[in-house]
Formats: sequence, structure tokens, C-alpha cells
Amino acid sequence: MIRLAVLVAALAAGCYSPAVPSAGYLCGSDGSCPQGLSCVCGACVSSPSEAACSLTLEVHPGGCMVGDGDSLCVTEGQAFPVTITAFADANHSVPSSYSGTATFASSWGNARATAPFTFEKGVATASVALDRASPSHKTYLTVIAGTGIGQSATGIFIDPPPFTFENAPVLAPPVAWATDDVGLPAIDHGPSGYTLYFAGANSDGIGIGSATSPDGTSWTPAPQPLLPPEKGKLYYSPSVLRLSPTDVRLFYSVTSFGAASDLGVLSSSDGGKSFGPQTILPTPCASDACNGGIQFPWLLPSPISSSEWLLYFTRDWKSPLPTIGIARSVDGGQTWATDTVQTPDNRLNLPRDAADGFSARVLYDARTGIYRMWFAQAVDKCNTVINYATSTDGQFWTGTREAVLPITIGDVGWAKANPAVVGLLPGAIEPPDPASSSPHYTLWFSALMANPSANLLFKALLPCVPIGIGRATRP
Repeated sequence: MIRLAVLVAALAAGCYSPAVPSAGYLCGSDGSCPQGLSCVCGACVSSPSEAACSLTLEVHPGGCMVGDGDSLCVTEGQAFPVTITAFADANHSVPSSYSGTATFASSWGNARATAPFTFEKGVATASVALDRASPSHKTYLTVIAGTGIGQSATGIFIDPPPFTFENAPVLAPPVAWATDDVGLPAIDHGPSGYTLYFAGANSDGIGIGSATSPDGTSWTPAPQPLLPPEKGKLYYSPSVLRLSPTDVRLFYSVTSFGAASDLGVLSSSDGGKSFGPQTILPTPCASDACNGGIQFPWLLPSPISSSEWLLYFTRDWKSPLPTIGIARSVDGGQTWATDTVQTPDNRLNLPRDAADGFSARVLYDARTGIYRMWFAQAVDKCNTVINYATSTDGQFWTGTREAVLPITIGDVGWAKANPAVVGLLPGAIEPPDPASSSPHYTLWFSALMANPSANLLFKALLPCVPIGIGRATRP
């Protein structure tokens, strides 16, 4: 207590001046430093022997598939260790006792230290994460301390982490009114739990229904559909947009046989407990960018403006232009500005006329400033796989390298065990919960089979039908 009183008195008298640690500050723009320290190689140090004028960086591979013989391989978003050594000269020949810290940069995406670290006697071990899966070219990691710079000598491939799939479907027919087919999910996580929207089929056609869950594990289907099946009409591919705790919009595709798909919406003012009558929005299809209508819509708020919506959709597969479209609206969907999205290059050995992307599901990762897309590609008719791509602007996308395989039915135990299942289709993607101790992305998807209908027109218009909804997670 006496020592504390003396310290308080010293502070009040203005005579307490703790020593500034060497390398604890970078130099000012004019080379200035706190008293007792000198600016050497961009850092304020006690002596030149404590500066970091050059650095070496050794990267230790993370746990993912092996790169080629001249490369390392790490997993997107997952920490891997590096060792950094500081030198007091520019030629990596004079050891340094540097005791500050450093920052990281990457030639692809962003690099960050996953925990604070400092050097001890000129050496530091740090954990680093790279946040964007790389295409076929290699990535190089850079470390920076003051003006001292070091770079990884070996190129790095960044691969996405694999998904872990649940052992059984979340929903499979029959589900209440949907006695034949169930799939194309959309998920809404509200204050009171989860609502899973889906397309379902019975003898009358295809409509849209829902199921609720307090915990995301046990589900209670609504006994009646939100959009009942109608003869000669299809309601499919719901996408939910929660604008506030009470304002929920449910978008979907709707078409009559032989016509282009329109974009419909149901609106709720009570958080999704009830919805008003359907509204068909003005079509964004005034240009070739949306030839074929709005199929497999996916909406999300724009990260650029709170008043802007982004709509990703699928165009006519038979068009020579890219089949993924993007539209932007700043007036609640009354008008749209549209464009096409080139199918991300993943260098898959697929037939050129069958490999265009469709059913794009997109998230914006605010932590990294990166858009992430999961999309379908058809190997042959209903034999579809799920691929992954990233973007910095939501318009131009880059796929993974060729060695990263798409998600197929072979990855999903319950789908592989069903001989009728021939493909997978992404349905919804949930972002990580920042409050979780183990944040992860959640992918909802459909298992597809060839349409068994005896109605040749229906079979021609809808060659594949969903027979179950699955779920998977990845970091």
C-alpha cells in the first residue's frame, strides 16, 4: 500500500517516466523517435544491433493436399506456423537482437497473424492465415518490420478446407404436403430459431414450403405450403433476405411451362411468421444478361450500400453467353441493372458446353473483404457437382486450382448410398457466427435424381428433381 501511494504521488508530480522499449515504435515520417531511441531501418531502437534491416521467412506447410514438388500447401483461413529471423544489415549476414513485432502481406488475398507475437533475440515464431483460395498460380508470403522485408522462398498454394457432411439428410420426402420431391433449400436464422424454406412436389406440381427448428437439429414442417403447387406452373428455388428483425422477404423463381422464369417475392412484417400475397417483380431481363429469365435466384444485401440488393441468378443454359447473371437494385427490386458473370476458371476436365456455372450461392465475408461463391457445374445432364470461387468485387471470380476437386455425391455418404442420386446442387450458404468458439460456414444442398415422370413435357422442362436436403460445414 505504501509503494502504491508513492507511485500515485510520483505520477501526480509528473516525475514518473517509464522507459520506452527498443523496437516498440516505428519511426515517425520525419525519422523521429522517443527520447533515448534512434531510427534505424524504420524502427526506433536502442542500438543498430537491435534493428531489423532484413528478414528471412520460413513457412511450415499446413494440413491440406500436397502441392507440387516446388510448392507448399496451406488451407484457406487456417493458421500455419512461420519462423522469422531478423538481421541488423541488409544482406542477411549480421544477426540482430530485434525485439519488436512484424506484419504480413500476401501476393494473393490477405495475410494476417492469428495472434500477437514479438521477436526474442531476433527470432519469432508466429501463426499466419491466408484468406483466399488460390488458382493455378503460386502465392508468396511477405513479412515486414519497419523497412525490413522478407519473403517466402517457396510458392504457396492456398486450398479451401473440405466440408464435413452430416450422415443423414435434413429433410427427405415425404414431408407434409411434399410427398414426391424435396430440395432447393433456403435458410433463415431469426431471433426465435431457424426456418428452412424448400421446393416440394406432389401430384399437383411444385410449390414452396417451410419447416422450423429452435436449434437447427429437429425440424417441424408446416402442414401447408406457402405457395401451393399448381398444374402447369412451377414455384422453385427460394432465397430469403432478412432486412430487419421483422422485415423478411422470400424470393423465388416462378414459371409456366415453356415460359421464362419470373422473380417472385413474398413479404413478411412479423419476422417470417406469416407472409402476404405474392408479388411478381419487374423482370431484370431487358438485356441478354438475363436471357431465359430468373432461375435459381440468390439475394443478399450489398456490402457497398445498405440500400442496394444483389441478385445472382441463372440464365438460359443453352445461351452461348455465361449462364450466371448478376443484378443490382437500389429501389427494393423495382428496377435492376444487370450483367453477366463469367464461370470461374477451375480448369476442370469437363465438356465445354456442359461446364458453365449455375445456381450460384454467394456470401460477402466482411472480415476479409472477399466474396465467396459456391456454384453448380454439370458434368452431364443431372450429374452436377459443386465448385468454389472467390472475388474481391462480386463480379469477377477466380476458381481454385485443378488439384482441388469439386464436391460430388461421393463425398456425401447418404447420397452415395442411394443409387437414384446422380448429382448435387448448392441451395444456401450460412456465414460463420463471429460469437462462436469454432466459427464455420454451413452449406445446404440438394441431392438430385433424373426426373422419373412419365409426362414427357414435364420431364423435358425439368430433367432433374431434388430428393433430399443435406447439410455440411467447413471452417
